Amino acid sequence: MPCADLSSKLVDAQNPNGNLYPQELHDSIGGKLTAIKYSLENDILKLICLMDLVNSLTIYFYRLRHRLYGKRSEFTSWKFTLRFFDDLGL
Repeated sequence: MPCADLSSKLVDAQNPNGNLYPQELHDSIGGKLTAIKYSLENDILKLICLMDLVNSLTIYFYRLRHRLYGKRSEFTSWKFTLRFFDDLGL
């Protein structure tokens, strides 16, 4: 009996179900990798939504800051106008 045949019979004796174990292992690992993939995709989508929220809030606060600084300069000009009238005794 050639060596290859003997080796093949030995493998078959150790694994009587043929390729069942490697296929189960492949399916199990494949299923777990697919679950990890979908979980990562879901996490990435959440991060993208959070980044959009942060960008929107940044723009909002940037505009609010400029509006407040505009009001501040408006207030400052009124303060000088009122001081002018106060200096005149009015």
